[in-house]
Amino acid sequence: MAVVHLSGSVVEGWRQTMRRRRRSRQTMVVVWREGRWQVTAFHNTRVRPLSTSGPMVELGGRFVHWRTDRAKRKQR
Repeated sequence: MAVVHLSGSVVEGWRQTMRRRRRSRQTMVVVWREGRWQVTAFHNTRVRPLSTSGPMVELGGRFVHWRTDRAKRKQR
């Protein structure tokens, strides 16, 4: 058995290059059966850049600080 991660995109016939917004990441679970690798599970998702600002980033930063402070208190 193996877990395979791939990144790729479909390039439409009239285009010369891949569009960044069309990039996807695929994850497959493959097994060796009957002398060849066979896919037993597959997942596909679009690749999107993470935001570096906004309310969710601020909330995430607060959570990281909270976890760090909590860990320091436990060490004392």
